[in-house]
Amino acid sequence: IHEDPTRDLFLRYEGDWVKGQRHGHGILMYDREGKAVYEGSWKQNLKWGWGVQRYASGSVFEGEWYAGKRCGRGTIVWSETGERYSGEWQDGVQNGVGIYVWRAPNTRNYHFQLRNRYVGHFANGCLHGTGFFLYSTGAKYEGRWNHNQKEGHGALRREDGSLGWSERRT
Repeated sequence: IHEDPTRDLFLRYEGDWVKGQRHGHGILMYDREGKAVYEGSWKQNLKWGWGVQRYASGSVFEGEWYAGKRCGRGTIVWSETGERYSGEWQDGVQNGVGIYVWRAPNTRNYHFQLRNRYVGHFANGCLHGTGFFLYSTGAKYEGRWNHNQKEGHGALRREDGSLGWSERRT
């Protein structure tokens, strides 16, 4: 167990060490209450391998880390918004194939929360490449995306399955 009293922030580490560095499996607490905690693999003092990061906000990331950044497969749930991303990561952001789910505006006063869903490719944290956007209403857009914008050929199917539109955007 190691606590660092010289820092303004509270840090407490319990786990494996090699040559004075966190290395192997360990738990790092960032606050006394235990709300902000990382438990998982370490290499040369960095998060490396599989781990779970709990943030003070209540958000949680579970997945792979490389050199201290989210990298590989992982899932994050943002507690403040109820959003969820599960998929591939690189350099700490969504990159590759993934599923992003978030609450839709409740414009019809439903007693339950509707959710939108995107299934497809991401680049640098944006919808980018091919994907499906499944609207909470049941409608579905299938097509290409460029930095969160529809681009190129795409098709929208209404809730009843009829074709809403199909066009090529360039």
